Amino acid sequence: MHSENRFTTPEMRIQLIKRYAKKLGVTLEWKPIASLELYCDVSAGGKDICYISRGDDDPGYRIGDIIDLPKNVAGFKEKFCQIFKLCSRDFISLDLMNTKDGSQALSLEACIYASGFNEKVLKEVMTNLVIVKKKIKRILAG
Repeated sequence: MHSENRFTTPEMRIQLIKRYAKKLGVTLEWKPIASLELYCDVSAGGKDICYISRGDDDPGYRIGDIIDLPKNVAGFKEKFCQIFKLCSRDFISLDLMNTKDGSQALSLEACIYASGFNEKVLKEVMTNLVIVKKKIKRILAG
C-alpha cells in the first residue's frame, strides 16, 4: 500500500487518485476549480458517492458531499442535533450552508492527511460517508 508522501506534485496526486479509483471500481469526473489544487466527483453504478478535493495549502484530502435540505423540515433543530452527533461520532465535519438559489444544504467532509492517504483508507472513508449520508436522510425524512 502506497503512502501519499512520495507524490509531491498535483499531477502525481491526480494520478494516484486515478489509480485508487480504478482499483475501487469508481468513476471520477474532474472539475477545475480555481481555488483548489484538485477536485473530482466520485460515482459508482451511476450514483454519486462523494467528492475528493485538495486545496493548494491543504495537508491532505477532503472527502465530502452536499445534502440539499427540503424546505421546512419539521423539527429541524432536534434533527440537526442528531445529525451533528452522528457526524461527530464518525469524524465528519458538518456545516449548514446557504445555496445560490436561497435554499439550505448540509456540507459533510472527512479529511485524510497526506501521510495517511492510501487506497484502504480512501475506501473506508468513502464507505463511511455513504453510510452516514443514508442515516442523515432517514433522520430528515422521519
